[in-house]
Formats: sequence, C-alpha cells, structure tokens
Amino acid sequence: MKPQNKGVEEQDTNHPSIRRSRMDMQIEDGGDIVVKARFNLGSEKHFLEGCKGIVSEQLVFVKGESMSILKEFITKHNVPNDVPDPDEISSEDDEGERPPVKSKKIRRENN
Repeated sequence: MKPQNKGVEEQDTNHPSIRRSRMDMQIEDGGDIVVKARFNLGSEKHFLEGCKGIVSEQLVFVKGESMSILKEFITKHNVPNDVPDPDEISSEDDEGERPPVKSKKIRRENN
C-alpha cells in the first residue's frame, strides 16, 4: 500500500518549473566534473578532466588544454629534418633567367 502523502521529491520531478530550478541550483553549485576527454596522438596518451564549475566552463577548459597539447605535438613532430638557409633559397631563384613580363594595354573608347 502506497502512502497517500507523496514525498516532496516525487512532486518536484513532475512539475517543470521545479525541475528547472533544481537544474539551476546544480549549475550554481558548480556540480561535479562531467567533461572528460581522452585521446591518443601516436604513442602518446592524454586524459583531461574539466575543472570545477559549470559545464560550459569545463568545456572551455578542456578545449584549451587539448589545443595546447595538439599544438605541442604538431610542433614537436612537424619539424623538417633538412631546412635550407634563406640565403641558399634566394641564390637558387636568381640563377635562372626570368621571362620578360608582357604588359597589358587597356584601350579606352570614348563615347
């Protein structure tokens, strides 16, 4: 036999405005860490968790940290082995003859 008096929690979950205010309270409290990310870059494994705060703050934090890790990984693994000096590049360009540039003449008609 169920009690005739419903508990406060049961009544609250059926009413949308009460449900909304509970969500607002969770947001104001900062809630638990709900944003987590795990990714592998080659043999490197990374795991990130959002900082305490609302979900949007956690997302911003995890995004910033992951971008920093990605930037570091790309910088570390994208360095060419043989980088020519700028002087060598410009001297190679000067060796070949450049073809003459044809100028375009625009003819204007007077009406």
